[in-house]
Amino acid sequence: MKTNTIVPTEYIEKRILLIRGERIILDYHLASIYEVSTKALI
Repeated sequence: MKTNTIVPTEYIEKRILLIRGERIILDYHLASIYEVSTKALI
């Protein structure tokens, strides 16, 4: 992620899913927030 970049709360909230009563965020969406590939999340 670029330094000093603030991600709007609404952007993140739209990517949170509710599955079986648990709030999750997919690796694809998390990577897009941090502007990295999904491999970089490991």
